[in-house]
Amino acid sequence: MTETEIANLALAHIGQGRITDLQEQSVAAQHIRRVWTPTRERLLREHHWNFASRTASALTRLATDPPHTYAAAFQLPGDCLRVLTVNGIPAGTGRTSHAIEGRKLLTNQTEAKIEYIANVETCSEWDASFVDLFAIEVAAAVAPSFRLDPSAAGPLLQLAERSRARAMEADAVETKPRITLPSDLCEYW
Repeated sequence: MTETEIANLALAHIGQGRITDLQEQSVAAQHIRRVWTPTRERLLREHHWNFASRTASALTRLATDPPHTYAAAFQLPGDCLRVLTVNGIPAGTGRTSHAIEGRKLLTNQTEAKIEYIANVETCSEWDASFVDLFAIEVAAAVAPSFRLDPSAAGPLLQLAERSRARAMEADAVETKPRITLPSDLCEYW
């Protein structure tokens, strides 16, 4: 699907007319463009989407080490929205010690390999379920701009939650199970 087709899906959810190009200067296109990037980045960060998973096998170590508790700083990839693993260990489990500071990964390791969620801008690379969820979320975000009944967003948000659940379920069955243990259990595994 193209950006314009997805924008028209969003507009259809709120009963608005179609646009011919997302880059046109119509009010509808301007409203969609205003929320497009933040909505995409938020949705990508919220889940470990298979289509957005990337691996960086060797991050570039920065010449200047961080001035505090970590020994090394590495440059994150430009398209990195969320770090999933550091040197094969899932982030957020308490089994690895690192921090994200701006666009840098801070760690005591001498090298850094990461799996991450990329900022996939090209719509044709998106999963169909993600497209559906994204269109609904964009619709909910722009609905107030069209001065629709404030209660109109409620059904859209409910629809988004159902779409999110379906998208995450479909995405989850396409990969091995990802189990994140609470940090207090990590010492036993």
